[in-house]
Amino acid sequence: MITPEEMKKKALRQYEDFLRGSIVGKSPFPLSFPIGKVPKAYPDLLTSVTQLIDHSKATTGSGYTLVLETRKTRKHGPQSIPEKIYVETATDYLALLQKETEFSQFRSDIALIQTHVPALSNWASQYPLKVVEKAGYWPDLLKVCQYFQQHPRPNLYIRELPIAVHTKFIEEQQEILRSLLEEILPADQLVPVEGRRHAFEKRF
Repeated sequence: MITPEEMKKKALRQYEDFLRGSIVGKSPFPLSFPIGKVPKAYPDLLTSVTQLIDHSKATTGSGYTLVLETRKTRKHGPQSIPEKIYVETATDYLALLQKETEFSQFRSDIALIQTHVPALSNWASQYPLKVVEKAGYWPDLLKVCQYFQQHPRPNLYIRELPIAVHTKFIEEQQEILRSLLEEILPADQLVPVEGRRHAFEKRF
């Protein structure tokens, strides 16, 4: 039978799709999970059901909802057996994963991206976990993107770029910036490069 910890792991596997859906207004809820095999031994059954009840929304106020069904057993008489387990709302889902703060930041960053560099909207939908990974960096990342949109192929070294970000910011964020710039810049403005030395400067 599924345990509360396994519930969290299974729910976490849905996180990227949940983030992606939140961008386009698509909801996966209610989100159901398999109960798994019910233990035959009474002590094991009692332990498993008690754990599920103790961590359920009915007990904690948020998280997964557990539906019990009373069944007659030969040895132990009527017993409460899990019939269904599901997460009802986004609020419950985020509480289960303890990601309320992270998701709030994600929503703010998505709004920032869509407002300042709308050409990245599709990229954000495709890579929502990268948006999460770079939480706190998006104001500066978008400044760099806007500069290159307005000044393609500026013919400058990284530290010569007149962008109001920390001196080493672009150097430190080259990997994500390359992905962003390749998304928003026309292909004829991108220079093919071989090797890693000065690859970012040569590319853009």
